[in-house]
Amino acid sequence: METVKPPAAGAAKPVLTEMEWAGGPPRPSRAAPAFPTQERVLETVTRFERENKITEAQAELVRRWERKRPGTAVGSESFEAWMKIRPDVPGLKEFWG
Repeated sequence: METVKPPAAGAAKPVLTEMEWAGGPPRPSRAAPAFPTQERVLETVTRFERENKITEAQAELVRRWERKRPGTAVGSESFEAWMKIRPDVPGLKEFWG
């Protein structure tokens, strides 16, 4: 049997091809949601309001809109319709993507 020495401290990690991976390529543990969760949206709105990035009226508008979010079992048509009525809040455009 061949003895394998540990890599040197400054040595680069070897790059493995797909064929060299033991069980196939690694899979991500969990896919990111297509849209932030309701909890995350509400936390972000509250934080932006505290940081004076959005006004209190804009924050309340987003909170009311978020409470109307359709469930995931309802279907994508309901979600798309809900997204179309999303309030136009300048500070949250980057957050929503």
